[in-house]
Amino acid sequence: MEATSTQQSTPSFIWSAPLDVVGEIVAYLATDKSALYRLGICSKQWTQWVFPILYDTCATLALRTLGSQQSFTEKVLGYHPAKFVRHIQVYTEDHDEVVQEHFRLAMINIDHHVGSSLLSFRYSSNILSLNDVWDNYMPRSLCMETVTLNCPLQQDMSNMLTLLSPCTKSLTFNWSSVSNPPSYTTVATLLSHLPAVLPNLTALDVCIPPASIVSDSHVLQTVFDSTDFYFPCLTHLRYEEYLTNTMITPFLRRHLTLQTLALSWLHADNITDEIIAGTILQNLTGFEGTAVDAGFLTTIMPSTLTTLSLLGPSSEIVDENLVCTAIRHATLLHELRLHCVLDLAETQTISDSIPNLAVFSLRLAETLCCSNVSGIRSNAVYS
Repeated sequence: MEATSTQQSTPSFIWSAPLDVVGEIVAYLATDKSALYRLGICSKQWTQWVFPILYDTCATLALRTLGSQQSFTEKVLGYHPAKFVRHIQVYTEDHDEVVQEHFRLAMINIDHHVGSSLLSFRYSSNILSLNDVWDNYMPRSLCMETVTLNCPLQQDMSNMLTLLSPCTKSLTFNWSSVSNPPSYTTVATLLSHLPAVLPNLTALDVCIPPASIVSDSHVLQTVFDSTDFYFPCLTHLRYEEYLTNTMITPFLRRHLTLQTLALSWLHADNITDEIIAGTILQNLTGFEGTAVDAGFLTTIMPSTLTTLSLLGPSSEIVDENLVCTAIRHATLLHELRLHCVLDLAETQTISDSIPNLAVFSLRLAETLCCSNVSGIRSNAVYS
């Protein structure tokens, strides 16, 4: 009934539109899932065009359809919509009924119908772990290139590890928003398993919040000290952990291939001494951290850093002694990103300090949202 009424209300020229026009219409509606769906159920021709795009990303609201055994798409095209999935992005902030009832079934269908590598898998929940929503299900044939997990971690991590394979190039663990952070022992156990299953990993992001019990914090140091904790292809590392002061210098010595580093406490370890000595971070081109640490790095390696992403309050960012003078040493600086809100004068100060910058990304104060800021820098990216 819905398809018939939709077809009757659709202009007649749609049905005889040339393929290039069809492609332009679908591309124009690519971000409007509701409009795409209504267009896709108009006819078999439109279903063939629309549904591969509509279900390219398995979002939370698509779990019910992807978890079903029969669907409109399958009746029209002859195969399940799970066949089109290339990205999985599921978010929930509570005991979401859709996630609990349909995520496991959707994954089973995706596993069965795709039968090849997925480009990305992202699951975020502050309450529900993968065990809670998948039970004992484990993907059999799926290989994920990018895996991002912002969810509780339990001691039984077998289904989580099945998401990882030699195909995985990028991995993110972020437990900062979960209601019950994992213990350091559980995190250390997980990290110690990674090298064996991720020989081709190029990017590793780990954010570890303070655990309720700190007596076992030393286990993280044991992992980073171990020569077995090694990824031969690693070029990017983000490590955030504020309580145990784990020294990652041994890890950095083993990974001279690192090109980008995100670290919020560069001076807490003897990292600075080894940078000066040239024993670590020899190929570093990008850094994310505080203005103090960025100023130190640009002074030590002025001709290598091309990208900086600065954290911290705006008072620190615009301090001439901390940033502006130091950044002038980075003669090849191509991109600067500031994670703070700046006013017009502060933005002008930064812009004037780096005349050859190609990309300048920052957050403007609300009072500037309607202001003409194009005079500051024509290639800036404002957010």
